[in-house]
Amino acid sequence: MSYATPVDVEARYGEALSASETTQVTVWLADAERRLRRRIPDLDDRVAFSEDYRADVIEVEASAVIRVLKNPDGFRSEAEGSYSYSTDVRAASGFLMILEDEWKLLGVSCVFTIKPKIRSASAREGSYRDYCGDHDPDITTGNWIWDQHSY
Repeated sequence: MSYATPVDVEARYGEALSASETTQVTVWLADAERRLRRRIPDLDDRVAFSEDYRADVIEVEASAVIRVLKNPDGFRSEAEGSYSYSTDVRAASGFLMILEDEWKLLGVSCVFTIKPKIRSASAREGSYRDYCGDHDPDITTGNWIWDQHSY
């Protein structure tokens, strides 16, 4: 069970959730917390130690869910005739993600590395590593790259 609740999401979202939205938000909150726990194994200890930290965790979990709730289909822009609009990815990405500044708020520094990988003696490629939790596939093999460190 996540620290944030659907009520926390409603308070930040500014609208009441329907019954089906509440069910979906509950699942997304659990997903968001699982992402936090992967990077912060002592999350429960930190939350127990500080009410401010608990509030920060609730804020981060709720904000991650709201980004999906505001834009569930992940649209970046839309146009019809002379009318068009675009969304700020940080505000409504449509993806459940923890932003770099949110990781920092929770005390997690983000580091990425770039390591060359050699497939054969004649072919070289660069495998790019991500920062802060969203892992990119190695485009040459389709394998996920998990060579990430937090300090």
